[in-house]
Formats: sequence, C-alpha cells, structure tokens
Amino acid sequence: MDYLHKSFLRLHGNLRSATCLVNDSWQVKLAEFGLDNLIEEQTPPKKRLLWVAPEVLRGSLTVSQMEPSADVYSFAIIASEILTKKEAWDFLDRKEDSEEIVYMVKKGGAFPIRPEIVTDCPDVNPALITLVKDCWAESPEDRPTSENICQQLKNMMSKKSKSNLMDHVFNMLEEYTSTLEVEVEERTKELTLEKKKADILL
Repeated sequence: MDYLHKSFLRLHGNLRSATCLVNDSWQVKLAEFGLDNLIEEQTPPKKRLLWVAPEVLRGSLTVSQMEPSADVYSFAIIASEILTKKEAWDFLDRKEDSEEIVYMVKKGGAFPIRPEIVTDCPDVNPALITLVKDCWAESPEDRPTSENICQQLKNMMSKKSKSNLMDHVFNMLEEYTSTLEVEVEERTKELTLEKKKADILL
C-alpha cells in the first residue's frame, strides 16, 4: 500500500480482503489496482462497499477522485478481520445486514459505527489495535499515512521477539505434533487394552 501511495498510481482505491493475495512465501500481493475505468463503470454490490471509507460513500467518488487516506480506512477494516479472525463486520454476531452497515457508515456522526475488535490472541499488541482504530478515523485528515503506518508497525515488531511468521508457524506445527503424539500414544494404549480383553473372551 505504501508503495502504491508513493507511485504514480497514488492509491489502490478498491482495497479489501479479497484483493489481498498471499503467495507461497507468505507475502501479501495487492490485486485489482489501476483499474479506474473498469471500476467506475460498474455498480459495486453492497457487500463490497463494507471496506469503503465514509467520505467516498458520501461523495460517490471515483478512484481518480479519492485520496490515499481512503485506502488507509480500508486497510483498517482488513486489519480488523485479521485480528478477530472473522469476516468484515462479523455479520454472524450482528443484527444489521451489509446494506444497513453501509448506510450507517455513510451517515457518520459523533460516534460512527465501526467493527468491534475482540481477539482471543494474548499476543496482540494493544498499540496495534489503537493504530487500527486511528486508521478508520471518521475524518481523513486524522488517519495516519501509509508511511506512518509502516513505521509504527516496524517499531512494534522491533519491540517484540525477533521471530518471524515462519517461526510462529513452525512452533505451531511442533506443538501440534507433540499433541498428536500424545493422542496416538493414548489411543494405542486403549487399543492394546481392548485387544487383551478380546483375547480373554476368546
């Protein structure tokens, strides 16, 4: 996102979780950028608007009329999905549908509606949640720039352990393997016991 904001493209304009692709090296690649004319000719479905910044919804802005701060808002919605491990706006636990959410975001107000960030992961840095909330600020001027976001994320990472994502994945796999070994051992004992019972009966 920061690269796009510093390039001649200026912004993505259609940022949402579906346009964030992860390759086999765990790198995120952004898709569907630079498609101004194609996007502007289409009427997007309401669900696609769940990632769109309020000022864009109110002004019915085209991609060429948007500011990079609109991407920052969209980034925040995506980040909330990652943190909560749920879809945007978590409709399973909401009474509103996508059309109502879009209307309420567009309406704004003193306390604008935003996704709830409730995570069961104890390792989540509270500063990260604060950053996400800053990114979806109602006023575009109050949102951090993509460069500022990158800097804050780097600072958060430097304060944590030096382990990277792959280390985390390997640790999870190792933990899973250990659990699996214990389970196999228990099942083997049960099977041996049942076999002994069967031998006695025979």
